[in-house]
Amino acid sequence: MNSTTINFIINFISNYGFPIFASLCVMYVLYYIWKWVTINVKPVLSNINEHLNGVAEKVKNLEHDVEKLNQKVTIITILKSQGNEQAIKDVIGK
Repeated sequence: MNSTTINFIINFISNYGFPIFASLCVMYVLYYIWKWVTINVKPVLSNINEHLNGVAEKVKNLEHDVEKLNQKVTIITILKSQGNEQAIKDVIGK
């Protein structure tokens, strides 16, 4: 900082008081953080959100596939206990 800036800060504090100066400094820090978040963090979060939605859709599809396979296993187990080999081949698809 140069002497002009320091003199400006000293004059500002002597005219308006330290609490006003401190509150303006805090407001600047909050503005700086808000600006950084909106420029740097928000685009990354929206990109992550898109990928997360894609992963959630794939997990949903996998759950559906597991449910279908569970049903087939149950049917095959029942048919095997009954001794119906032809019906088992029909369920498996061979």
